[in-house]
Amino acid sequence: MRTFVFFCLLLTCRSYAQFSWHLQNSGVTVHLNSTCFTSKTVGWVAGDQGAILHTTDAGMNWILQNSNEINDLNGITFFDNTTGWCVGDNGVILKTHDGGTSWQALSSGVTNNLYSISCSYLDPNILWACGDATILFSSDGGSSWTQQFNLPNSVVLYSIEALNSNEAWTVGEQGVALHTVDSGVNWVIHTTLFADDYFDVNMFNGSYGWMVGDNGKINNTVDGGTWLPQTSNTTEHMHAISFYDTLNAVIVGHNGTLLQTSDGGFNWNIQSFPSPENLNDVIFFDDSTAVVVADNGKIYRSPGNVPQNSPDTTAIDDRNQIGDYNLITPNGDGRNDLLYLNLKNEPENIFILYNRLGVEVHRIINYDNNLVVWDGTDKNGRPLCSSTYFYVFKIPEIGFVKSDWVELIR
Repeated sequence: MRTFVFFCLLLTCRSYAQFSWHLQNSGVTVHLNSTCFTSKTVGWVAGDQGAILHTTDAGMNWILQNSNEINDLNGITFFDNTTGWCVGDNGVILKTHDGGTSWQALSSGVTNNLYSISCSYLDPNILWACGDATILFSSDGGSSWTQQFNLPNSVVLYSIEALNSNEAWTVGEQGVALHTVDSGVNWVIHTTLFADDYFDVNMFNGSYGWMVGDNGKINNTVDGGTWLPQTSNTTEHMHAISFYDTLNAVIVGHNGTLLQTSDGGFNWNIQSFPSPENLNDVIFFDDSTAVVVADNGKIYRSPGNVPQNSPDTTAIDDRNQIGDYNLITPNGDGRNDLLYLNLKNEPENIFILYNRLGVEVHRIINYDNNLVVWDGTDKNGRPLCSSTYFYVFKIPEIGFVKSDWVELIR
């Protein structure tokens, strides 16, 4: 018991994430603009001159896929390991049904440059894309598109985020932030206090999220509507933000700028980065694992290293850890069928599981790794689909709270 309490104390005083960045061989020299991962090992990158790269080993090796496209590709998203989309200059939209082995050109109906695309995590038929004075919507997986909301020609939207089949956010130039809760029939303008350009919006759920942009601007909302500025301690342009819970996030931007917070943005720490290139997108998996894509074909990977104070935490075991990521495969073969936590002789506890939208899907009281344990089902006992889930584990008696993530594969 003393070991566990000591571990809790160490958690409260642990400093920011400790990344160990390694340059990977992308095989290209064009600017890389966007990245998307469906798990900690499987991901894609989109870049200039039609470049699409694919990895199946957490970014160690990258394969150039044939997009049959020469326009710059600015945004990429995947629903699962097989179905994904890219958008680019001159209204380009591409789709794959086989993980990128082949890409099909779709008709967007516009010639505007498109910068971002997002699909509903619940329905691969629901898609939004945005760009130069443009919001596009599809309800059939991209086969057809309709334009939504009349924007001035001078307004560019750089990022769009679909939360579900009805709700989405988009941000862009001149401090524009738009929100819909009715599949885009109506878009509501939200005030951001600053007229700077915003390049990325990322929502943890319908209430909590960030947007980042010019001159070090960071805005945060905790109620899904009121955006308040946070202090970044930099004037560099911020290009993208990624988080793995509501406290821990990473921002990347111009001139090798990388910021990290472990307290929900009350404090942002400028971290050293081994390159002066513009960093264009980031995927943040946990407190030492991330992938960053940059100009000039650069991809940087932090594969996960030992956090500070780790010598004192070796008594904490995780029987569910495979390689460097959490995995549950409930297929009945006796291996990783259950999510094991370190719970030996612990007091009463609460385990809460969330999907990628931040929606609670399961809650377990007095988790014991035996009869009371998560087996890949929801609160009604129905099997959950393969995806990444987030959980919060609480021990109220000693005030302990831990958040982490787990990948479910069927």
